[in-house]
Amino acid sequence: LWHPFRSFLGTRGALCAAVVLCGSLEIACGGLGDPLPGNCQNPLFATHWAGKSDIIHLSATPSMQYDLILCPMYNGRSACCTTAFEAEQQKAFDLWVGHLKRKKEHIHDFQMEMESLKVSQAYVRQDFAEKALFDKAFETFNLVL
Repeated sequence: LWHPFRSFLGTRGALCAAVVLCGSLEIACGGLGDPLPGNCQNPLFATHWAGKSDIIHLSATPSMQYDLILCPMYNGRSACCTTAFEAEQQKAFDLWVGHLKRKKEHIHDFQMEMESLKVSQAYVRQDFAEKALFDKAFETFNLVL
């Protein structure tokens, strides 16, 4: 699941993304956010409650799942998710991946703009303390990217 996203999130970021996806499946599938035992009408997923015909929906009541692909650790458990709903979860996850990828690109572009300031006259004229603060701020980009 996480390896396609490793190229821009890094291994740790991709693993975190997979955990977030599986966590949202846990909430959707009647785990942490289940308002009433045996009820699949979690308010976080109201749009996907059973009974709507124009969208993929959760099961009305929890049932055993055996074919979950995104988070197979939930197979063999009573859950509200179906493999069809996993496809809906994947769409949402892909939207977030795209959003975070664009954020990373913006941060990288900003990093390059800051790097170009290091050769400017304004940077050269600054005292040691100002340069040290700028350099420290610049170094923090590596923690994010």
